[in-house]
Amino acid sequence: MRMIRICAAPAMLGAFRELHGLDGKTFDEQIGVLRAENMVLPGGWAKSMADHGVQVFDVLYDDLRLQRQWAEENGFSKLVKQPNFAFKILVEQAKAFRPDVVFLYAGGFFLVQREARQRLRDALSRAALVTGFWGDELPPRHTYQSYFGDLHFVFCSSSAYQAHFDDIGIPAFSIGNCFDPTISYDRRAPKIYDLTFSGTTGYGFPDHVKRYNALAQLLAATPLQIWARERSARFRPVTDPAKIALLKLLSKFSGSALHAAFAPLGGKFKRLAELATSIRETGIDPEHLFVRIAHPNGRYFDDLEPLTLRFPGRVSGPLVNSSDYCRLVAQSRLVLNFHRDEEADVGNVRCFEVTGLGSCLITDRGRQLREFFDPDCDIVTFESIGECVDKVSYLLNHQNEIEKIASSGQKVTIARHTVANRCQVVASVLRIRLSSGRHC
Repeated sequence: MRMIRICAAPAMLGAFRELHGLDGKTFDEQIGVLRAENMVLPGGWAKSMADHGVQVFDVLYDDLRLQRQWAEENGFSKLVKQPNFAFKILVEQAKAFRPDVVFLYAGGFFLVQREARQRLRDALSRAALVTGFWGDELPPRHTYQSYFGDLHFVFCSSSAYQAHFDDIGIPAFSIGNCFDPTISYDRRAPKIYDLTFSGTTGYGFPDHVKRYNALAQLLAATPLQIWARERSARFRPVTDPAKIALLKLLSKFSGSALHAAFAPLGGKFKRLAELATSIRETGIDPEHLFVRIAHPNGRYFDDLEPLTLRFPGRVSGPLVNSSDYCRLVAQSRLVLNFHRDEEADVGNVRCFEVTGLGSCLITDRGRQLREFFDPDCDIVTFESIGECVDKVSYLLNHQNEIEKIASSGQKVTIARHTVANRCQVVASVLRIRLSSGRHC
């Protein structure tokens, strides 16, 4: 079986590429580094699928420099100068690889949407099963039927998401996120942090309002330390439909023309040119990029500041390498987790990373997480910030309790929730579907 897996680039990709000097490497060398550091999430997917006889070609769709490299190595350099070149290169990659399965992983669905998926199907010389793994908030102005109606089945991160697919008659398999134990880190690192959080603080993200407010309260009431990517206090999301129309118009012009016209003006004009160029290169609908237009919390952060400014010295910059993130988690006695505001977001990847790395997870959504963990033994859960503060205080004074919970959580994750576990299920389902012809 052959699978082309389409993933979305992580937020820290630019810094990561520079740190590892990826621009001087071949396509295969870059993919190797990206997998090793879990930047193609999860990095161990291809190896685990290979253990089940599935050959995987990973695509980091919006890593445009990586895609350009593939085009140059395979005789498609001319595509790089064309509009929507990211998708055109993807089509050539799929035609060259001849997959049995096109698998969109998480954010890959945002990048290759329904119309594009059909064009990809049409470009292939033989029928391919198109499916993927879903665990995100549906973009505004879409329904599950309109967004996924072309799929015959899908894998998802929780039973709550599975229920959405059940409602529209699309079979779904709730398999959950997973821990990738192939990522290397310093396993000898001692526990030096009491309570940490690493990830998006929520500032500027309308689906993370609760997280932003909760982290602010916990910074004031606990020894919490944060490593995070935060937008500038000057950040303002694009919320004006007229600006979206302007971006659509500007995206018809080449990136070089836009840069020449707008870059010298700096500020908002330069950003406008960059956004229009990105839309031209990837073919992504601007309304998808700026989902805050229709989000009820789209303007929530207009008069607020990032936590970096509100709590100077308590919020550090983001960690570029996954190995650094793993070391931080492993060095933490307690690791905090918050899900998105969307109720279906249960068991985000941090739940499995923290437990898999042997640290004690303290998280919201405790009742729902029974799908994956025993909240009374494997993890620590809370329903309110007050309860969280109390439990943090108690646990930091009872180290043996922390160690007992962390050990139990790690055993469960290593036994049931690794990338190898997930790939075993995925490979089995795909074989059944392919052999029955139910994807045609």
